[in-house]
Amino acid sequence: MAGRTISGEDIAILRPEEIRRLQERRALVIAENGKPIIARLSRCIDGRKGAELFAGQAGLRAQVADRHIAAITAEAWAAAALFEARRRGIAADPGTYR
Repeated sequence: MAGRTISGEDIAILRPEEIRRLQERRALVIAENGKPIIARLSRCIDGRKGAELFAGQAGLRAQVADRHIAAITAEAWAAAALFEARRRGIAADPGTYR
């Protein structure tokens, strides 16, 4: 009967506290079939392109705020609908009940 030999290799293990202490903008990436890696992260809001993104965001937020101020309130819509219904004879005028 033949014997079986199994050999292992030393694998570096990161403990949870070590993962929590990773440098800023570093991440532990665990892919399905690949070896885990510590990746360096870059943010899309850094540098000149990031400044352009922030400027575009500020411009769009200003446009939304302007449109929000100019938006008709629900009460105004209701009043306009009631006025039009009364004008067309669909709704009774206040004080006239049948």
